[in-house]
Amino acid sequence: MATLYLLQAGARLQCEQGQLVVTEGDVVRMRVPIEQVDHLVAHVRCQLNPGAIATCLREGIAIALLESNGQLLGRIEPRTGGHTALQRAQWMFMMRDDAVFALAKAFVVAKVRNQRAVLRRRLGDGFANDAWQRRVDGAVRADNLESLRGYEGAASASYFRELANTLPSEWAFERRTMHPALDAMSASLNFVYTLLRTRLNGAIAAVGLNPYLGVLHADRDGHAALTSDLMEEWRPAVADRLVLDAIDCHALRLDDFETADDGSVRLGQTNLRHLISLWEQRLERNVTLPALNQSLPLRVAFLQQALHLGRHMKDATNEVYKPWRVH
Repeated sequence: MATLYLLQAGARLQCEQGQLVVTEGDVVRMRVPIEQVDHLVAHVRCQLNPGAIATCLREGIAIALLESNGQLLGRIEPRTGGHTALQRAQWMFMMRDDAVFALAKAFVVAKVRNQRAVLRRRLGDGFANDAWQRRVDGAVRADNLESLRGYEGAASASYFRELANTLPSEWAFERRTMHPALDAMSASLNFVYTLLRTRLNGAIAAVGLNPYLGVLHADRDGHAALTSDLMEEWRPAVADRLVLDAIDCHALRLDDFETADDGSVRLGQTNLRHLISLWEQRLERNVTLPALNQSLPLRVAFLQQALHLGRHMKDATNEVYKPWRVH
């Protein structure tokens, strides 16, 4: 199963005889048997035929829509079976401050440890192990949500500052900017984070959890806070490392980035294709989930981790949440 990406503005998707057909004008660009697709990612300026949308939903294919800057606008989800018992358990879990804080801490500690692992790999002998051990220890010792978020924010600021020193000088990455991205590195990270977000959002929806009820990220309308929570353990060693590897192997071209009049930076079509290709390759590589002690392709691991999260919310005592960690 694979993701179909429709990111060329003006492209059109329709369904013909069990195939998803992508056209530009009168030219057919792609024909894909629908049974080979499990996910569709489309630019908002593409045209999705209503019949094709209906067919995707009948076949269990979720559709993610991206803004022009690569940010996730929203998802169209297939109809699924009832998950009333799990969502009731999730609501009851959210009423327990101790359980919510323990899960939020698990996410943050895993993120900081994975940031440490990424930096150790890149810096070698220059890695400040003692400083990073203190950051991990601080997150472990945090005794309330405010201080936990403080440790996470401080660690992330140090992480990106140290990461910037490992990049070629022409990348000029001074600090991480979100939306809008103000440099090529941030634009690349933002796009891969979007790919990660839409995968995890789909996994959370598939198992029946409510993606808007988070434990670490603050609630706000339209924000899938639980998805943001679950992203934290995967960001450094999956998304960040993918972008770093793309830079190291010269898969990204600085002259393909586009700078708008307001200073925001976006990926060009060539860089988009390269990142998507690397992402799809990454999804097939195996990772070991501590909760299962089993090696699985990343695309399967996302779903299994969401299932593990659901079991934890049902019974936190007997199913302790174990984030993914890279070593």
